Amino acid sequence: PAPASLRVIDLKLDILCYSSMDLPVAVAVSELVIPGLADQLSIMKKAIVSELLTQQPQLCPYHFVPPGLLIPLTAIYDTRYGEIEEKQSELRRNLHFRLGLPLDRPLLRTSNALTFGAMEMRDRSSSKSGSSLLRDVHKEIPSSGVSGGIMSLIDGSYEYYHYLHDGIDDNGWGCAYRSLQTIMSWYRLQQYSSINVPSHREIQQVLVEIGDKDPSFIGSREWIGAIELSFVLDKLLG
Repeated sequence: PAPASLRVIDLKLDILCYSSMDLPVAVAVSELVIPGLADQLSIMKKAIVSELLTQQPQLCPYHFVPPGLLIPLTAIYDTRYGEIEEKQSELRRNLHFRLGLPLDRPLLRTSNALTFGAMEMRDRSSSKSGSSLLRDVHKEIPSSGVSGGIMSLIDGSYEYYHYLHDGIDDNGWGCAYRSLQTIMSWYRLQQYSSINVPSHREIQQVLVEIGDKDPSFIGSREWIGAIELSFVLDKLLG
């Protein structure tokens, strides 16, 4: 007979439970929390049992409330893989189909997940302090009145980056830099990317790294155009 073996794996359990405000804690634990944890553990077992002897799964539950859904849903992802890995992409695509969610925007990536505890409190405090950036400025712009003009609708939110923001004196040479920052903020706010909006220096650094500019370009006030913007977007967003 084959020798017995013991395999120990770590699993993170995380559930959401709904209850009335007056439900006793002891009852909530016994009737909601414990059954919920048992169900989630059973689901994870089914997901990993076929590869448990050969691989080390790293399953983690995430909670989401996509537009149109009234209650959260929980998806369990294997964090060994990046979010652009084909297996993970296919899983999210199937969930979009099953839930009737649109396929042209990310709604179930980990960056879309609900956050609780200290992180949530930090986000709330930062939102209370306000942002120095205007958002969706096109909504307050009156009609141009141009005869024969074509109106285009912007889908989603963006932050408006402008001259002299962040204490940087880029008046007269920073137009493309600010346009690029505004574009990057749209990708970030729509959860297409978790990359931070790059600074002027970081934009210059990218152009040097790809060989478009000489090292002396970093820290200069040299302006850039649409071609350079496309280079940076391709490098940062792929």
